[in-house]
Amino acid sequence: RLFTRPDDLLVGGDPRRRRFDGLLAHLIGLRDHGRCRDPFCDAPIRHIDHIQPHRTGGPTDYVNGRGVCARGNYVREMPGWQVELRDDGLTDRPHTVKTTTPTGHTYISTAGPAP
Repeated sequence: RLFTRPDDLLVGGDPRRRRFDGLLAHLIGLRDHGRCRDPFCDAPIRHIDHIQPHRTGGPTDYVNGRGVCARGNYVREMPGWQVELRDDGLTDRPHTVKTTTPTGHTYISTAGPAP
């Protein structure tokens, strides 16, 4: 099940689901151009990760998902790593995520223009 705005812009699916799959995973992969959204990584997407973790109430939707490689998905679960949404990408600005490392360094990942 997918939800759209009156102008047909996709805004989400069933947020209670745990897995990003089907059309939702495909759309996130397109938005992220098939490449990992972690800093300094250009590996192919292998996982769709929750920006706000599912276990803490993060929804399984277009805004809260980001494409990452397997390493990126596992590393972000280690102590000291934080990932947060900066812009939902539903307006004229791109989907933007901030990653903070255990050393306190921050990196911004912005989805490229729509394919």
